[in-house]
Amino acid sequence: MKTQSKSAVLFGATGLIGRFVLVELLKDKRYHKVVILSRRPLDITHEKLEQQIVDFDNLLSFKSQVEADHLYCCLGTTISKAGSKAEFIKIDHDIPLRIAKFANENGVRYFALVSSVGANVSSANFYSNTKGMLEENIREQFQQKIGIFRPSLLLGEREEARTAERIGQRVLPLLNPLLLGRLKKFKAIKAETVAKAMVNIAFTDTELTVFESDQIEIIA
Repeated sequence: MKTQSKSAVLFGATGLIGRFVLVELLKDKRYHKVVILSRRPLDITHEKLEQQIVDFDNLLSFKSQVEADHLYCCLGTTISKAGSKAEFIKIDHDIPLRIAKFANENGVRYFALVSSVGANVSSANFYSNTKGMLEENIREQFQQKIGIFRPSLLLGEREEARTAERIGQRVLPLLNPLLLGRLKKFKAIKAETVAKAMVNIAFTDTELTVFESDQIEIIA
């Protein structure tokens, strides 16, 4: 039976994982339409690509545009880049949560979220706690299929420099063979691999909703 072609909406297309998700969506013949919702246009054209500029300070202004078969949310920042904990919460929690609400109301069938290793609503770590709250809240808001991806250290070149991350990218891959058992989820992983897994899960029947780095490697 031939799979009916799908449409996709992507948030965070300028980020490390988002850039690879866009590549996967555009080359995947199962998608006939890909819409990017972002603050600024990307220097890219494709026959099935549409770009929409949105105002993230006025979320209701783009509610009607959060409509597709599948939605990929790759939004994220760091506390240092955000400038404050309050702004970080806005970008990494509030905006994705509202997007999930819009997606649920507009009939989206699959919501893929980039989270982080260690995400836990009970964590004393501010970053991990925020990610954990987002996961929990999205499960409450979105009632269809969800894929929550928790990559460990991402391997790949970002547009902005992150010194600590670059050091980690050189060191942690050397430790990957030593991370066994419960530690496997802390293995460094390529951003491209995460993107492939996010798209693959969209077309796979699975009861799992959370995927750690080691699981992401398997399904990519």
